[in-house]
Amino acid sequence: MGGIGKSTLPREVYNHVDVAARFECRAWAAVSREFNPKEIIKSLMLQLLDREEKREMLEIMEKSDLQNVKNMLHQQLQGKRYFIVLDDVWQEEAWESLTGAFPDEEAYIEM
Repeated sequence: MGGIGKSTLPREVYNHVDVAARFECRAWAAVSREFNPKEIIKSLMLQLLDREEKREMLEIMEKSDLQNVKNMLHQQLQGKRYFIVLDDVWQEEAWESLTGAFPDEEAYIEM
C-alpha cells in the first residue's frame, strides 16, 4: 500500500533526539519493489561511516559480492546498539536477502 504516509511516524521516531542518543549506529533505506540487496546494504553501510572512510569503503564494496558486503555491514554493527529502518519492504524475499547482514545478539526486530 504505497502513498498513504506509513513512513511518516517511523521517520519522526528515527529522527527524534532521544532515539538518536540511544543508538551508536542508525541508518535508513528504502527497499521498494525492485530491490537490489547489494545497493541497499551499501547505502546502509555508507550512512554508518565517517567522511574519510566512505570513499575507500565504497571502492571496496563496488568490487565485492553480496555476501562480502553483508559481512562488512555485519562487522560494522557487531557489538553495537543499532537502529536500522528498512522502509517499504514489499516482499518477504527482500527481507530474507538482507537479514544476514545484521548481528542478532539480543536483537529486537519489528516489522
